Amino acid sequence: MSDFRIVIFNNIHDGFTQNDVIKSLIKDVKLNKQLAETFMSRAQTIVAESVSEDLVWKYRKLLYTCGVEFEIQPISSGLVDRKESLESVQVAEELSAADAKRIKNMAKNFVLTDLTYDDVPVYRKRWFVGLALLFFTPLTLFVCITGEIYAQIDGRVYRYSPFFKGVLTFVSCVFLANGFMMATR
Repeated sequence: MSDFRIVIFNNIHDGFTQNDVIKSLIKDVKLNKQLAETFMSRAQTIVAESVSEDLVWKYRKLLYTCGVEFEIQPISSGLVDRKESLESVQVAEELSAADAKRIKNMAKNFVLTDLTYDDVPVYRKRWFVGLALLFFTPLTLFVCITGEIYAQIDGRVYRYSPFFKGVLTFVSCVFLANGFMMATR
């Protein structure tokens, strides 16, 4: 039976502040204040190693209510996994300033999901929405208004943040208004 690794990222869900997340990590996950602040200053941190399947759901619920992005990674117990764990922490600590800025910008535009890209309907995929924006703008506006838009980045599936989706909706409206004005001339 494989165990699981719980990894948190310093991305915060919409509607939460960093202080809210830190307080929730202290209260719900039982971290001390310094440790919670340290975790939120890193790009990613392994919170728990070798978690059994029955505890995964407890962590999932706790971290979701805390408002922090997290990932549950299946692992098999052994020395290799411990080495991978140490390497991932070292990589997270050694991020360059450019990488930290890129991660911060990505966190503003995208929210990590548990979906696979095959689960996402074609008309909700980023490439389809981009083509629809160029060739049939009303479809883009309809997709933006009626649901989420997803992108696959580095093998993970992200949904557009409300801010980024709002920008896309605004651009669609501008394109439609421009087309309407040109058609009425």
